[in-house]
Amino acid sequence: MGEIGINRDTALYALRLWEVRSIIEGYRRRSHTLWESTRWQTFLILSALGCGIKAPHDLIRFPWEIDNSDAPTRDEVEELRKKLQQMNKKQDNGSDH
Repeated sequence: MGEIGINRDTALYALRLWEVRSIIEGYRRRSHTLWESTRWQTFLILSALGCGIKAPHDLIRFPWEIDNSDAPTRDEVEELRKKLQQMNKKQDNGSDH
């Protein structure tokens, strides 16, 4: 299975679902650590050059660091979807006349 290093048959037939999830989660953590390390090193180099960057987060914010607390809930998304469908129906009915 690609970058994780498990062959397909093992992943599909020998491992339990919780084991596959644990392996994937571990891979994600390792990937995050590598990206954060790269950002830190870049920050140090740019700081040494006097580029005026105050913090590593000024270079880039990773998706796992972004606060999604203001994101709409599933219910809110469903309500908006229904409203849009109703608006589309009204427009379709209006164009028939």
